[in-house]
Amino acid sequence: MNKYFLLLIQIVPLIYFGSCQKSTEPVTNNTGPDTTGHDFTFVIDTLGNHPDSIWVDPSILWDVFIVNENDVWVVGEINTVDTGFDSLGHFTPPYSAAHWDGEKWEYVRFKWKPQNTLNPVYSIWIFSESEMWIAAAGIFKKVGDSWVLKYKNNPDAGEIVTKLWAASEDEIYAVGRRGIIVKYDGNSWTRMESGTDVDLLNVWGGKDAQTGETHVFAAGSRGDREYGVVLELKDGQWLSRFDAQHPVFGKDDDHTHPDAIWLFKDSVYTTFAGYYDSYVIKHDKNNYSTNLSKIHLESQGAIMGINGNDYNDIFFVGYRDVVLHYNGKSFKKYFQFPYVDARYYSVKQKGDYVFACGEIFGYSIPIVLRGKRNH
Repeated sequence: MNKYFLLLIQIVPLIYFGSCQKSTEPVTNNTGPDTTGHDFTFVIDTLGNHPDSIWVDPSILWDVFIVNENDVWVVGEINTVDTGFDSLGHFTPPYSAAHWDGEKWEYVRFKWKPQNTLNPVYSIWIFSESEMWIAAAGIFKKVGDSWVLKYKNNPDAGEIVTKLWAASEDEIYAVGRRGIIVKYDGNSWTRMESGTDVDLLNVWGGKDAQTGETHVFAAGSRGDREYGVVLELKDGQWLSRFDAQHPVFGKDDDHTHPDAIWLFKDSVYTTFAGYYDSYVIKHDKNNYSTNLSKIHLESQGAIMGINGNDYNDIFFVGYRDVVLHYNGKSFKKYFQFPYVDARYYSVKQKGDYVFACGEIFGYSIPIVLRGKRNH
């Protein structure tokens, strides 16, 4: 690990010159037989910009979805030397996404109309090759080789959908800026009253195996130091479980920004950013506000994404290179060099594979972290 970060100090000025065809050397973490669950090998891919791309427009990746280890999508806005305006004033739009086939990344444009490319794309959810949804200038469904608008944003009111979660093909939830929440019932999208104008950053849920009831939670915060919110869907209504009137940790606690949330069976995991660190809290989904435990305190950076396979196999990612794995008993931090601001906004784990995406902050270079468990 130390050798890696010593090397990273030297290559930071050059990381701008990465491409979707090249990766850093793998970083292997061998932590011994007593922590085999933490043993992953990672590769960091830089997408978009090329060595002569000083004037290339900024790029970013907002979300990732794993179908399997050879079928992974990252979405956002990807500029290269071939996008933007050329010397004659002709415009080539940015790419909407990149697709991983197990060996390489391929850039993809999502076409709304023949002349319109969707970007930025904020979120993606995939049921099958023919059943795909994205959040961009609204909510779009893939039909053939193009995308059809199913729900239109209201940018004049600041309402932009930025995150999707699906219980099934007939039950999808979308959240976003200014507290917007909409639900798909298999036929149409309907707006739901959230009771807040806070930007909702994340949404996740699960089906109760016994009752079939869907539990859904959403979390978000403002750009200032005011309280954010955690909302729970209960009997068709969104109820606040954390806000200025329900601080949970006490009025004097500065951990007021719930940024990431993830549910697995009876447990809800939420991260709360404060002035100098972030809590990782494990809640009971049936008693969110009172039945909880602080399982980690992270001081390197705010945690923006959570995903995992099980109670003892969860990844957390965020600002300043934060990549953590929880094995049910302990947390493993993989990149402890906080001066290179790799910001990861989304993470997905499936089996032995984990993918996270975001940007090199300040350089506007899209990055993807690929991890594989060592056996």
